[in-house]
Amino acid sequence: MTLNGLATSSILGSDPRILTDLMESGALGASVSGNGPSIAAVAKNDKVSLVKKVFSYLDGTVIVSAINNQKAEAHEV
Repeated sequence: MTLNGLATSSILGSDPRILTDLMESGALGASVSGNGPSIAAVAKNDKVSLVKKVFSYLDGTVIVSAINNQKAEAHEV
């Protein structure tokens, strides 16, 4: 995730420091969306507030979501 984000950041010519800042704050991984400007980070519950602080100086909305490890299901209609 992070390696892809750093590569994407380089290709887009954007500053990769946000990704390294997120990792230093405790994120397990961080990445930039394929075309930007979305940034995603994965963190354990005890690091969420520190990771959110890194996002606080950026424009936009921070969305915190729980990870769902439940297997996908398909239902016939």
